[in-house]
Amino acid sequence: MLYSCVHMATQTADVVVCMQVHQYMSLLPESRVPYAGSVGEKYRIRQLLRQLPPHDNEARYCSGLGDDERAELRLFNARRKRSALGRGSVRPLPDSLVNALCHQVHCRD
Repeated sequence: MLYSCVHMATQTADVVVCMQVHQYMSLLPESRVPYAGSVGEKYRIRQLLRQLPPHDNEARYCSGLGDDERAELRLFNARRKRSALGRGSVRPLPDSLVNALCHQVHCRD
């Protein structure tokens, strides 16, 4: 089964990367694994909409913006896409951190 959030080429090309992706996904509860067309994919989409709501990204979702504000929103989005949005990468922890505890980690559904 393919993951909806991992590029198709990544899932089929590099064996090591495929193993790392599968290892990461296997640590998630089954209901959170973003298989294409699954409950996990819907959950991921909901999380993305919380992290980046449409009105923070598209002027058409913001009523009452002036021309200057629309231009500023376009510039802001361009800067954010250049510096903050993109694909993440999963890397194994160094052996020295494998059993380390994380403090101040808050999980919410």
